[in-house]
Amino acid sequence: MRAILSDKDSRILNLVEFLYGKQNISFKETCECLNITIKTLKNDIHRANYLLKPIKINDAGEKGIVLYIPTDYSISYLYTALLSSSKEFNILERIFFNESYTLNQLADLEFMSTSTLRRMISRVNTTLNKIGVEISINPMKLIGDERSVCNFFIHYIFEKYPKEKKPFKQQQQDAIIDLVVKILKKNDITLTYFELEKIKVTTLVFLTRVQNKHLQVVHLENNSQFDLSGIDHVTLKIIFETIFNIRYTKENLYALFPRYFNLNYSFNYDQLLENSKQNPKLDQTKQKFEKLISSITSELKIESQSKETLLVQLCNMRHMHFGKPFILYNMYSYFKIRFQKNSPHSIDFISREIRNIFSNEIIEDYEIDIYIYYLITNWGNLYSEFEKYAPKLKLGLFYNSEVAHIKLIKDEIKKKMGHCFDVNIIDGVNRFEIESKYAKFDLILTNIAGISFEKTEIICFPVGIGDTDWAKLFSCYKKIIKEGHTN
Repeated sequence: MRAILSDKDSRILNLVEFLYGKQNISFKETCECLNITIKTLKNDIHRANYLLKPIKINDAGEKGIVLYIPTDYSISYLYTALLSSSKEFNILERIFFNESYTLNQLADLEFMSTSTLRRMISRVNTTLNKIGVEISINPMKLIGDERSVCNFFIHYIFEKYPKEKKPFKQQQQDAIIDLVVKILKKNDITLTYFELEKIKVTTLVFLTRVQNKHLQVVHLENNSQFDLSGIDHVTLKIIFETIFNIRYTKENLYALFPRYFNLNYSFNYDQLLENSKQNPKLDQTKQKFEKLISSITSELKIESQSKETLLVQLCNMRHMHFGKPFILYNMYSYFKIRFQKNSPHSIDFISREIRNIFSNEIIEDYEIDIYIYYLITNWGNLYSEFEKYAPKLKLGLFYNSEVAHIKLIKDEIKKKMGHCFDVNIIDGVNRFEIESKYAKFDLILTNIAGISFEKTEIICFPVGIGDTDWAKLFSCYKKIIKEGHTN
């Protein structure tokens, strides 16, 4: 959905993501990497500092530019701030909550001409059409695949409104939480605060669509695993008609709470087993994820500490997601990249296994990121075991420095990247003896410029290793592992 952003907002997004994790990168390098001019970069920095406050891009003079994020903020705020300032997304939000606008009224609210608004809607529709959704002008409404519309706004609201305050009436929020908690309590199910928040926002998005006469097509299924006998239908009728402002019908009840009537969704492992008996597709998915867990167990020689919970999460995600679970902020990608830096072999293995097991199904890259997220977070001690099975390269140090200094560099590398390298110092009485030892190593670090050796990768580092040097070293590690050029 990034393509919905204006060109200026897109440049700010690209700029901040580029700077994130880097230290004092030059204006010239930034311009070359982002393919913009110095003038454009300076203008973008000025605008970013206004829109993203308190996140700030600082000009460090000759040292270049650096991204500053206060300790009580994170990179996720970038996406919240951009969604809040984006005219395109604000127009979508206005239409979602109120389908009574005319083109002229909406243009006046956004302080633009109707012709400008028409062009903007046409451009936004180019992106929305890819998920089967469109802004209709006469009348002004969101039409198309109802599941895609709901999926879009569920994740939009979480990204734009990450704190407790959400753009819904408080009375409706309270009524939904009260109703959901009663149903779950009747079925001996306990959810965390965040899980309840997800259900609340999801239900309120469904409610908004029902209020605007976009009733979802719901397949009414008798999920025998869910006890709804405790529902007080008289009270529910009052809540629906006075708080939700919709008629109390079976269709509306199912449209607001589809999880409770859907054999694709399970709140616990017992439900998953029962639902699998009645749903052959779900059973196939469960078997595939069991095979995936078995493959990881065999490869890493570690049993999952919470296999049942893991299966429930993975099966729910496979059968109950209807598009990308993000708008701008793909936290699953950030999560995977973070762990891939330290354990590329393990993450690559899991990615390959997922593709192999689901080889007869369409599976997107973002779905793999999601499965990796759930595997690592729910497995137990999976990540702690990654380092034990990461392939190690033989790293040689050849520095024209004091022996004590070279040992310091060796200790620093072992501390930061000991799971990636076996580190040894290269020494000898003459140049020929030293060069004869090069072939024993997969990679050599040196502070002497211009050294080369046909069979071994050599990279030149300064005596003091900085952040960009660590990134370069890890990038080289991944390249050698991927190409299989080990000695």
